[in-house]
This record gives sequence, C-alpha cells and structure tokens, in this order.
Amino acid sequence: MPFPVRRGRMAAGAAPVAGGPRLGEGWPVGSLRWAEFKLRGHAAEITGDALRTATADSIETVSGWRPPRTWLYLAVTVRAAACLAWAGEQMTLTRRDGDHGLRGPERRRLDPDAGTYRGQGG
Repeated sequence: MPFPVRRGRMAAGAAPVAGGPRLGEGWPVGSLRWAEFKLRGHAAEITGDALRTATADSIETVSGWRPPRTWLYLAVTVRAAACLAWAGEQMTLTRRDGDHGLRGPERRRLDPDAGTYRGQGG
C-alpha cells in the first residue's frame, strides 16, 4: 500500500521510517471518543520513478489532488491490526494477523488494583 508523506514535516505514521522499517501506530476511530485502531507492520521508502508516478496518479484519480514529487513515498505492509473500544471499565478488543486470522471480539474488564485488563472471553 504505497502513500506519500510531506518531507520535513512527517506525519506520525511516517516518523518510524526514519529510525527503521518497523511501523506501529494507533489512531482514534472516527467520531468514537473511546475507540482506537492500531496497526503493526513495515514501511520502506519508494525510490523508483514508475511506482512513485503510479501512486501519485492513483491518488489524483480518486481524490483530485496530486502529491508533490518532493514528498516521501512509502510502501507499507500491515502485519497486524487491532480495534480497541472502551465503555467504562470494559474494553472490547478485536484483532487480526496473518498467523491467527480474525479474533474477537474479546471483552476485558479493568482490574484497577493490578492496573491491567482481565479477559472475559468472546
């Protein structure tokens, strides 16, 4: 999944590339106040002109906006994804990776004394 990022003012999702190829990021989910989507994977800079041009063409076709050639273009491989949602002291975890497939939703309850979530099954 290639995408461009402005050089010099890197988005949080591109910052790990500067320190190595591993990627681990989390974002709020839309308008849900108490939900988060997390990705783990690898990212590498795209240096070939053909792939950079194809990426820019694709973005322009879909959005009408073309990223500048000066931006950093990345190829991202997502290895695992998780969605966490909270309601009070309960967390619902749904995740997917290549080894285990789709798992969950699992409901876990906060144990305030231990400072951790305890599983309650799916």
